[in-house]
Amino acid sequence: MKATKNDFESALNKKISCLIGAVLMIGGAQPAGAATIANYYQIVDLGTLGGEASWASSINDNGQIVGYAADTTGQQRVFLYENGAIKDIGIQGGLGIFINNKGRIAGNVYGDNGGGATVIVNNFIYENGKTTLLNVFNSNVKGLNNNDDIITDIIATDGSGKDRATLIRNGVTTNLGTLMGGDRAEVAGINDKGQIVGWSATTSMENPHGAFIYANGVMASLNFSGGVYVDVRDINNSGDIIGAIQYENGSDAAFIYNDSVLNLFN
Repeated sequence: MKATKNDFESALNKKISCLIGAVLMIGGAQPAGAATIANYYQIVDLGTLGGEASWASSINDNGQIVGYAADTTGQQRVFLYENGAIKDIGIQGGLGIFINNKGRIAGNVYGDNGGGATVIVNNFIYENGKTTLLNVFNSNVKGLNNNDDIITDIIATDGSGKDRATLIRNGVTTNLGTLMGGDRAEVAGINDKGQIVGWSATTSMENPHGAFIYANGVMASLNFSGGVYVDVRDINNSGDIIGAIQYENGSDAAFIYNDSVLNLFN
């Protein structure tokens, strides 16, 4: 039986978790003379905003952390953690919160849809105590770089699933397009060079779920030969792209891709 896209995404999460775990182990190697890993790392409870739980989403090179946490009423609020303290920045939030090295925060504003459900109602930028609403509606923030470029998915409201990969730069919203006549695309990551990666539906029977890189105003396919589904997750400033690929026979693997070289991790 041929694997479905949901099967692939489930396997993808496991593969990517293992790949990221391997990278973290490499990056967290003990310094010379360290007795144990426990002596090198410290786990810090960031606390909550008076509620029972909190979730960290993003951290910058200055150690500032953003995420969302429940307040005393149970509502989820966007928080900033710095200098050992957690604070509510005044926005109802949830998934999709990022902070860059300038300390600027971008993310989704959540609210009631009028029927009792909590949904994304706007996007925001927060800096130095001031919140600016972007007013790009039906938009899910997926990333922020150190040049304040924001990537989002514009969510189709007609139930078609035809979402659009989007870049917000200097207040201008740009539709990145699709690959090979496809009708939908989503972003996954952006680096400080402005290179964006994501996936796009295509009209190709061989590769209906293709990976793309967008740079200098052009979307290009990553052309992973034989991949039925390719799902990229992020790109760093060196151009390393991570993700996972599924082949026609149902096998899948996490990968790192750079300069036309694909390294698989089964």
